[in-house]
Amino acid sequence: AKREPVITQAFEFKYLLQGNLRYTIGEDVYEMEAGDSLFFDANEWHNPENIGTTDAVLLVVYFFQPRNND
Repeated sequence: AKREPVITQAFEFKYLLQGNLRYTIGEDVYEMEAGDSLFFDANEWHNPENIGTTDAVLLVVYFFQPRNND
């Protein structure tokens, strides 16, 4: 599976529980296997691509900045 790149107004932590992914963040590409993790500023375009023959399972944690209520 592959999806279109997205931007999230947060930092993201991704931990690959199962499978193999190619994860693109901006211009950088990371090949991931089970046990690998990423932490990044998700204000850049990013997307995963399953490059394995089985399902990929990710644990995803979002870290949002508090909004300034000016």
